[in-house]
Amino acid sequence: MSIVSNSSPLILLAKIGRFDLLKQYENVFIPNAVYTEVCIHGKLLPGSEEIERAIQEGWIQIRKVKALPELEFLLGRGEAEAITLAKSLNLPILIDERKGRILARKMNLIVFGTLGVLINAYKHGLIEDLDSEVQRLVNAGIRISPVLLRKLMEEVK
Repeated sequence: MSIVSNSSPLILLAKIGRFDLLKQYENVFIPNAVYTEVCIHGKLLPGSEEIERAIQEGWIQIRKVKALPELEFLLGRGEAEAITLAKSLNLPILIDERKGRILARKMNLIVFGTLGVLINAYKHGLIEDLDSEVQRLVNAGIRISPVLLRKLMEEVK
């Protein structure tokens, strides 16, 4: 399965040293705005080197897309372009921002976040200790309610 990603999951996975988990998907597509945000404006920050390397390896691909005007009005450019790209390619979207997730679901997209990448990797045996990986993600700055996190972890195990 291929996916479209917004910037925050790419940055967070790089921060915890688990960017490689994105290789579990056939292809990762990012819109030009996400590339610009992470690799040009965020050069030397977590995610930029990893994205550049993945582009060279061919498993992350940049796509040029014009965001739907109604999305650009409500979201940042990266989120708006990522949702538009996911819709145009009919692919699931990897996005953490609450407002973006809500709008993507309203557009009938399959939505998951950085935590979903870890859970999927755990289910496929790519990581052994889900608890410690999730804790590293929390320490890296993902915002998730403790109640929701506990519920998700109970469902997985």
